[in-house]
Amino acid sequence: MSIGDDTLVTLLSEALHYGRELAKVLLIYLVFLGIERAFPAEPGQPLRRWWFNFEYQALSYYLFLFYVYPKAVALTLGALQAAYPTWFGMVPIEGHLDATAKLLLLFVIYDFFYYWFHRWQHKWPILWEQHKLHHTEESLNATTAMRHHWLEDFLRIFFISIPMAVLFDIKPTTVGWLSAALAY
Repeated sequence: MSIGDDTLVTLLSEALHYGRELAKVLLIYLVFLGIERAFPAEPGQPLRRWWFNFEYQALSYYLFLFYVYPKAVALTLGALQAAYPTWFGMVPIEGHLDATAKLLLLFVIYDFFYYWFHRWQHKWPILWEQHKLHHTEESLNATTAMRHHWLEDFLRIFFISIPMAVLFDIKPTTVGWLSAALAY
């Protein structure tokens, strides 16, 4: 098999994985669509609102979140750690907690940084410009929570992932996947 064939196999594998992940999300949305149709908070809500959010998320958000974001975080943090190793680990947590306590602490740390990032999105005009897409939804439904500008995930690298890794010396891959998982 040549290098070109390997690349094609990898791309097809990634596309199948993406399709499976997208199918899971669609299934979750369908469950909530059924619940929202059975017990509507806003009767008569058009399905096109759901469809727009799903299309938008399928084309930009999930692709970026699962494929670009973790790699971008890991590469950025890896380069920073190599160039400036003394910046990392101001508050060491490695070796001081068991796995469960560390996981819970990582969730709390992430939530702290996300809270402040979200506050700044509402306060700073340059961040509001990308965040306001989330607030333009006229029909609130289960898909609204995931209606974010694709740039928001990129900005999380600088406002959440890098500060977390620097302060707590968290491995770049751990921060990347934690950030992707908690973006939901």
